[in-house]
Amino acid sequence: ESDLREGIPICDIHLPAAAGLARGSLAHLLALTQRTEEIDALLKRGENQLQTMPQKLAEFLCLKARIELLKPDRSQAIEWLKKARILVSGLHLSNSSPLLAEFQTLEGLAKGTHNHPKNKV
Repeated sequence: ESDLREGIPICDIHLPAAAGLARGSLAHLLALTQRTEEIDALLKRGENQLQTMPQKLAEFLCLKARIELLKPDRSQAIEWLKKARILVSGLHLSNSSPLLAEFQTLEGLAKGTHNHPKNKV
């Protein structure tokens, strides 16, 4: 957690896309530890930083879905995955793409066809 918190301001200056994804990772870590007070602000700013980068935004939306899948109601996770699906379908990813694999795993989790790995960060 401390590495993410230290790295985000540096990435804000030099690599905004990395800062956006790091905010998503920090939000996921906080969700895993049930510290929810910062999550919404991290996700909003992170998503804004990735609006012009479809692949990175799709990765981020998958992180948002993973956070929502920690909750009993999966409806918001499904909404994030619908948005990610639009982006993923336009990226022409190979079948071995880590993003495609993550997206497919999360779709299965959202539909209840996979067990949720709660400790994956």
